Amino acid sequence: MYHRWLSLVVSLIVASTLVAQPAKKVLSLADQDIWASATGLSLSPDGKFIAYLHNVPNQDGNIVLRNLASGNEVKIPTGTRTLAPGAPPPPADEDDQLPFLPGAGSPSSAGVTGVPTFSPDSKFLYFPLLPLKAEIEKARADKKKPEEMPKTVLAVMDVSNGQLVKRIEKAKSFRLVGEGAGFLVLVMEAKLEPSPAPM
Repeated sequence: MYHRWLSLVVSLIVASTLVAQPAKKVLSLADQDIWASATGLSLSPDGKFIAYLHNVPNQDGNIVLRNLASGNEVKIPTGTRTLAPGAPPPPADEDDQLPFLPGAGSPSSAGVTGVPTFSPDSKFLYFPLLPLKAEIEKARADKKKPEEMPKTVLAVMDVSNGQLVKRIEKAKSFRLVGEGAGFLVLVMEAKLEPSPAPM
């Protein structure tokens, strides 16, 4: 008899918890817009900092520099360049001496490609800084020509204070090599020369 009462009480408790649980929400495509991602994760050579691109679909992102010891973060707003899901990275141009760097963007976007990269001495962070969505929309509203549209630049950040110290325009891709401060190797955009007039 005791076992019957015990099983009845346990059954009632289980049934009441199942009834009390709210129904799970079914996800839709609209929910995808709230999912953030971190890409291009890079650890400084001295192991004190990480840098990455924080993306939210259809919004501007941030380049994040995080001090691992203190937890302090510096965030630099940047536009977001996305590829279609499962799309392969764009091929390097024929005149491009450096291979395409993973996570760098779409073939139609102008400007430097690459992921956040620390100098060998961990004093500087190099990364592509994309135009913000508002800048692009304003340029479109002003009917700017393609060559006048905001472009991606290679930004250089001083890791000690989080300040941008340099913006390099017309760079296509970059790589840091060597020891100490290292050497910055750039592939620059080709200069378009006017075609000679036909005779």
